[in-house]
Amino acid sequence: EHVEKGIIPMTNFRYPEQEKNIVHIGIAANRAKASSGYSFQFIQKRTSQIISGIKKDNLDFSIRSFNDKKASLYDATLLRVLK
Repeated sequence: EHVEKGIIPMTNFRYPEQEKNIVHIGIAANRAKASSGYSFQFIQKRTSQIISGIKKDNLDFSIRSFNDKKASLYDATLLRVLK
């Protein structure tokens, strides 16, 4: 069971995930679910991807999977309905 508390903006604004050699995590890297604000598991996954990429000398961390894009579409739809 997981519980999070706090105030997280419900937005689908796309922040830059990486700027040159600065790799963002958390909300700054779009890792909060836009429709709910949930972020903990997404931040953990992103951190693992960054560590794995560094080990493999692959420093492009802005690649989004099909499932990420699909979830973004669902979130955008719900946010539009709520608005």
